[in-house]
Amino acid sequence: MNLDLINDYLNAADKTNLDYTILPAISLQESSCGQHYPQGSNNILGWDSGRKTFASIPDAISFVAERLANGKYYQGKTLIQKLH
Repeated sequence: MNLDLINDYLNAADKTNLDYTILPAISLQESSCGQHYPQGSNNILGWDSGRKTFASIPDAISFVAERLANGKYYQGKTLIQKLH
């Protein structure tokens, strides 16, 4: 895992009231913790099947956290329901 991103994961989780383990877990599954993702996309969380491009990896983390917390498909669901 890229240790430089720890604060980004934690800050995004705190800001959106998500479990602090969910964002790194998604990046582990989707990109081997940022090792394999579409070049230039900064999409280490695989959002939109890896098609979405972000200005930076911290921007991707913030975006996905916000969507998981407040997006219409995820709002009001448990963590397990969000992952399904």
